Amino acid sequence: MAMPFSILLLIITLHFDFTLGLTEEIETFGTLNPSLNQLDQEDPFLINILKDKYIVKPPSPETPYNLSYPPDDFPIKYMSGQFRQPVIVNSILKNKKNGFFVEAGAADGQMFTNTLLFELFHKWTGLLVEPNPDFYESLSYKHRRAYTFPQCLSTKTTPEIVSFDASGLIGGIIEPDKIKPGDIDRPPDLNRRWYHRRTIKVQCFPFYSILMAIGNPRIDYFSLDIEGAEMPVLRTLPWDKVDIGIIDIEVNHMGKVFNGSVSDLTEYMDSVGYKHIETAGIDYLFRKKSEIKKKKRKKKNRSNEL
Repeated sequence: MAMPFSILLLIITLHFDFTLGLTEEIETFGTLNPSLNQLDQEDPFLINILKDKYIVKPPSPETPYNLSYPPDDFPIKYMSGQFRQPVIVNSILKNKKNGFFVEAGAADGQMFTNTLLFELFHKWTGLLVEPNPDFYESLSYKHRRAYTFPQCLSTKTTPEIVSFDASGLIGGIIEPDKIKPGDIDRPPDLNRRWYHRRTIKVQCFPFYSILMAIGNPRIDYFSLDIEGAEMPVLRTLPWDKVDIGIIDIEVNHMGKVFNGSVSDLTEYMDSVGYKHIETAGIDYLFRKKSEIKKKKRKKKNRSNEL
């Protein structure tokens, strides 16, 4: 007897994660345009289409926030990240006003945020990157004073369509034949019921293309927490064409999804002009060496004046 088409379609579209005993649905988030995957990150057409079709501009200043607390009374303990990274960076930058941040892995724009402190206390703006549709919906609702980007950062210098493990705060790009980000170092009894885990298809775009689409601003603080894909994303950057002061990188998944150990990261960042200046929990903070030297010269000049 022939199998009914509806049953055949169900078998094709549903995949089972036997490790977790969960049904995993494959769905698409956003518009997938494979023709864009042929374009180099500096291609003007790609940059223009990102500007016109993908990047969401900040809301008007008159638009009220939708945060859990009033902006003027938001407790700093809820803006201190997972390991006080924003507090450390704020101290390094000496309460800098009107800066620019990028947070890749922005989640809902509030939970474990590394950038809200700068936005509310020091009038910064920036770019918030979040490919998980569940988080992005909530992020968009918050009305953060920043560009938002509902796609992922490419691990190549061209766009790419990837499978993405949408598993709450622990999701990320799936690399074939490697462990899924949502399964890395997770206890078997981890409560996953508070989020809808599934695999989705997402189109990722080169970070440099995105920066060009918003005018390639000076970035004072770049927070990169994308569950194992940090190293290949960093390698796509033309470092002589971007201006980034401090880079905060989550390192505990290095080498588990994509190649590259923590020592490889440190060596690479040194080779492109950055020094490891601080460790905050599972994050490494790097600062542009030229800015460290500039700070030392200023101190020396002040000493000579005394």
